Amino acid sequence: MTRELAPVKTRIYNLIDLREILVGCNRSYLAQLSALDDFSAGVSAIGRLSKPR
Repeated sequence: MTRELAPVKTRIYNLIDLREILVGCNRSYLAQLSALDDFSAGVSAIGRLSKPR
């Protein structure tokens, strides 16, 4: 897996491209969480992320 910066303008016409980038980020994050042997750190991280602000 490679990491690169994606120069995307934040315009309404680029929402599809932004969505694809963010979906890829979420899939990568979830894949890393599922690879953990000890789930307690992941559970607390998900708890912090899912709280409304």
